[in-house]
Amino acid sequence: MPYLVLKQVQDNQSNGYLLPPYLEELIPADHAARVVNRVVDLLDIRELTSQEKIEGRPAYHPRMMLKILIYAYSQKTPSSRAIAGRCGEDVVFMWLSGMQKPDFRTISDFRKNNINVLKKLFKQVVQICHKLGMVRLGLVAIDGTKVKAATSDYGAKTKDALKEALKAVEADIEKYMAEGLAIDRAEDTLYGENRAGQELPKEVKQALEKREAIVAAIKEIQEIKERDKTGKKEPKLNPLESEARFMKHNGGRIRLSYNCQAAVDEKEGVIVAAEITNEANDKKQMLPMLEKVEETVEKKPEKAVMDAGYYSKDNLEKAEKGKTDCYVTSRRWEEEVQEKGVQEKEETEVVVSSFANLPLQKRVGAAKEDRVMEDSETRSNEEPADAVRRMEAKLQTEEGKEIYRQRKKIVEPVFGQIKFNLGFERFRLRGSDKAGGEWTLVCLVHNIKKIYARIMAKGGEMHDLTRELQAAYNPASKKRGILPTQERVWK
Repeated sequence: MPYLVLKQVQDNQSNGYLLPPYLEELIPADHAARVVNRVVDLLDIRELTSQEKIEGRPAYHPRMMLKILIYAYSQKTPSSRAIAGRCGEDVVFMWLSGMQKPDFRTISDFRKNNINVLKKLFKQVVQICHKLGMVRLGLVAIDGTKVKAATSDYGAKTKDALKEALKAVEADIEKYMAEGLAIDRAEDTLYGENRAGQELPKEVKQALEKREAIVAAIKEIQEIKERDKTGKKEPKLNPLESEARFMKHNGGRIRLSYNCQAAVDEKEGVIVAAEITNEANDKKQMLPMLEKVEETVEKKPEKAVMDAGYYSKDNLEKAEKGKTDCYVTSRRWEEEVQEKGVQEKEETEVVVSSFANLPLQKRVGAAKEDRVMEDSETRSNEEPADAVRRMEAKLQTEEGKEIYRQRKKIVEPVFGQIKFNLGFERFRLRGSDKAGGEWTLVCLVHNIKKIYARIMAKGGEMHDLTRELQAAYNPASKKRGILPTQERVWK
């Protein structure tokens, strides 16, 4: 029986090219990296710095570094070592980097040195979304989510434990210094006393830094105890990141974390304000977040909705003085809504059936009685005495109930997308300032992905995106601080 011979392409990996391949042609026309590339080309990056170099090879262009950093976060690759590896083996990273291969230390330093500038770039991206019609500011939902800090939970210690650790570190410092002096004397005997001075040994430098961190953590714990009037629990801090606090996550686990705040616009889920705090409670974040929205978009939202975590009488009174119509629930109101949702159908069926069985005259009397009771309740609630009662009355209206129902649809999916799609469940940078910059970077990446989703919904034409961006968001506008695409040469 003859064998069936199939046509096959020859397997020959050593085939050469008459002309070198053009990376631009290897990237699909509707690839997300093209949106990252186009958007970053519009941003004003004058405050970004690459490496401070006087000698050696020229520094990498900060725009290229920003492109690979943003794209890496969108692909669940925040590690600087992983990014450096992808620049040498992933065709998309190779295209964004222009075939340049920055090492992991260069990428890490670029991220750390420019973390505060990223907050300004976030504002520019939000303004691009606003100009594209993706932000309406008709209704903004504000909420917070807990994200694990970079340091370990097990490194957190009480004040007494930190004092014991401080004694051990000081003993190590004395040991290293004694060893250093002995080595100096031996070298003086061998080479003479007039030799050049040497920097501190690595072990001594690390021990001194550790001692400084422990002393700062002890001081921080003392301040926490002075502020806490109850004194129920001895506070714990990790000296490597004394600003992080233990917070309860979904599932009940308590971990060293930051409370990451986000204000999300209802239209397309764009994050219009982002901030972090080391306070687990959201109460003090309501007014600052509303101010952040105005600062970022340069416009106040018409309405804002928040859950019971932001509820306090002081917040409600201050919110009434602003131009944003706020809807903030209390714990009691949320519990009542849940109970009513379970009982509503049963009660409705019982009332309707009993009302239908009444004689006609009694039905009219009952209806009149209900109307009288309703009118009296309405009159009593026409002018509530304080901000708390006014908020309760507003939430009882059909509009108030509908607005609060929208809250979960607006903000909760965004946190899910950040934690699951972007894989951001833990900070990689230490300290509230750097962690806040990293949270802003993640929110910036989320917004660029929203721009990509919008383009794909319209057919995925990148040329249309370019025209739309240039028409809606004028890069030459000095008011916005944006440079033209044909930017000055980086030196």
